[in-house]
Amino acid sequence: MNHDPLVAQTLRSIAALSGLPIRPDAAEEGDVAPYLVYAEIALPPDAYTLGGESSLVPSRYQIDVYAATRAQANALAQAAHDALTAAFGGAAVSRQSLFEHDTRLRRTLLDLQLWFPNP
Repeated sequence: MNHDPLVAQTLRSIAALSGLPIRPDAAEEGDVAPYLVYAEIALPPDAYTLGGESSLVPSRYQIDVYAATRAQANALAQAAHDALTAAFGGAAVSRQSLFEHDTRLRRTLLDLQLWFPNP
């Protein structure tokens, strides 16, 4: 199951991200920083545990925040992390701070393990 609509809705509800471009998979031509890109990067084949069917489905999402400064990229990434983990439970798997030479932007990459209701 694709959880993109739930993730997008949650990201768009964050006050700190209000008005920013929030895109699945890749930025669009003409997007001006700061902007955010999200993608589902891992989804297990089923929602079962050793105890049987689970009421929750884990899924990993990568959230990339692009901004002119490291401080802005980190602050927006933290806002996304806090909102997504509060909405769906879960935790950060990793976090990286990068510099994108082609765009000359700072990038904060979040890898989040989130839990969604099993339909």
